[in-house]
Amino acid sequence: MMEVITNEAGDIKLNDTLLPGTFIRMEVGGKLRFDEKDVPGSSGKRKQPLGYEDAEITLSIRLLTDDNSDCYEKLDVLTSLFHNIDNSAKPYVYRIVNRHVTKWNIREVLFSELRTSETNQDNTIEAALSFVEYKPALVEAEAKAYIPPTNSNVVIPDKTTEVSQVTMADFKKADYNTYSSMGDLKKSEYIDSPAIDDD
Repeated sequence: MMEVITNEAGDIKLNDTLLPGTFIRMEVGGKLRFDEKDVPGSSGKRKQPLGYEDAEITLSIRLLTDDNSDCYEKLDVLTSLFHNIDNSAKPYVYRIVNRHVTKWNIREVLFSELRTSETNQDNTIEAALSFVEYKPALVEAEAKAYIPPTNSNVVIPDKTTEVSQVTMADFKKADYNTYSSMGDLKKSEYIDSPAIDDD
């Protein structure tokens, strides 16, 4: 069985793979993103905050040699994760699971850097791992927000509108999908003509 990080708070999973090794240190950092603009009549620049840069995670772990595997076999796990690519031959985006990282609201990362070192003092390897927060590009929703028609005669029902209040004339003036989405009404529920008061 592969040795895992001993400190529960230091457990890190990339997708379903628990990183091997003994936890040493983790650091998570983030910062604001600015746009600098020249100020007329001044030699300085004004900083306009635009949002946040992608957060960065650095992790130090020690890969040990034990009865189950040596430090080089454990290193195989890390290098395989680092060199992993997706179907488009691009660096793989991992879902990251860790208590510390979760508090930063970081869910997906790119494995951006891997450095390892060893000495002649023992059979261990120290590994430094770096990750960059991955935020997928926002996709514009196909369904656009509904804009009420300018014709005041068109009745747009909401959730509280009675079916009997909606006439076929109204239905023809407004898109059926609008009625369906806003009132959860079926086409068969619309009446053919306005109700006529016998009085």
